[in-house]
Amino acid sequence: MQLINEIVPKKILDKFNLTSANLLYFGGGHFIIIMPNIEKYQKELDEIYDILINNLFVSHKGKLGIVFGKLAISYREFFDKNFSLSLEKLGEITALEKKRKFSTILNEAFF
Repeated sequence: MQLINEIVPKKILDKFNLTSANLLYFGGGHFIIIMPNIEKYQKELDEIYDILINNLFVSHKGKLGIVFGKLAISYREFFDKNFSLSLEKLGEITALEKKRKFSTILNEAFF
């Protein structure tokens, strides 16, 4: 699991030509990457997620997974003293995504 936690953020940074400065937080099985909110990037990030979750589901039969919580914020929200509120909201989004883990795979398989 630790290996996945190290590889995934690095691959995302590499894919989008981002530097380690874009990795705001890394630890405890979590990471936060700040990146441009561009539709192309969002689609590519969704593709990365789909590949990851499919591979993990097949390889580990649902016992190991990963979730991405995504939140678009403005420049002002990032530099505002209330950035902690954005992080809190991101935590809520991620918690919701954990409850829906593998939902895309299961929806495709059953419907």
